[in-house]
Amino acid sequence: MELQTMANVENSVGKKSGTGSGISSSPFLNTDLNKKISVFLAEEGILLSALFMPDPLQLSLIWGAGLTLTGLAILIWEHGYKEKPPIIAGPYRFVRNPNTLAYWLLSFGLAIAARSFPAVILVLLLLPWLFYIELESIKARPDTRLLRYRFHVPALIPTLLPYEKSANEGFSWRRAVRIKSWPQHSRLLSLSLGWAYLLVSFELKLPWWGGLIAAMAYVLIKAFLSQRKFLQFSFRKNVKISAKPS
Repeated sequence: MELQTMANVENSVGKKSGTGSGISSSPFLNTDLNKKISVFLAEEGILLSALFMPDPLQLSLIWGAGLTLTGLAILIWEHGYKEKPPIIAGPYRFVRNPNTLAYWLLSFGLAIAARSFPAVILVLLLLPWLFYIELESIKARPDTRLLRYRFHVPALIPTLLPYEKSANEGFSWRRAVRIKSWPQHSRLLSLSLGWAYLLVSFELKLPWWGGLIAAMAYVLIKAFLSQRKFLQFSFRKNVKISAKPS
């Protein structure tokens, strides 16, 4: 009864604001463009801005490492649970998007460590942008099973009162350390590259343009590999289509 009431409220609000199920009030809501922009900002954008004239100090590296380790711990905690909503377990009891929160903390840690003002501004703008995407995704695809969960659990800022746990398989370290998604591998690789350069720059006092060259080289290599992977996928798809009997 509670879920149905909340569903009716959400639908009525959606009609008043012009956003119902699958209907967007703006052409930029709930589109692939939003996701592509967020992915670029969270990876290439953060890396380029953080390594543009970095000035790491011992204190900034310590604070940045603390944020990075916190994000990494959340990421491992999230990957250790096989189940995702509507089965609520692990970090999903405190925040709806622990994966997004983890990568935001990783990015913020890199920006603080580099003492990069552009990177800090970019990360601070990225959080409300990600919240905006998540909110519009909910409006476009309402799910009455998760309305109560979304009402009590914040999207990106964790709550201190955990949501009631549902039956699950429990935490597994084997699942936690296995990240199969290429975008997640790529994002972790870019953050690792950023940290490696900051540590080397702190010890050797590298020139300001060195970080920008390293970041641009990574972006170009990734673009080349992504294009090559896309061409291989298209070729295999065309081969499969041509191999089908007419």
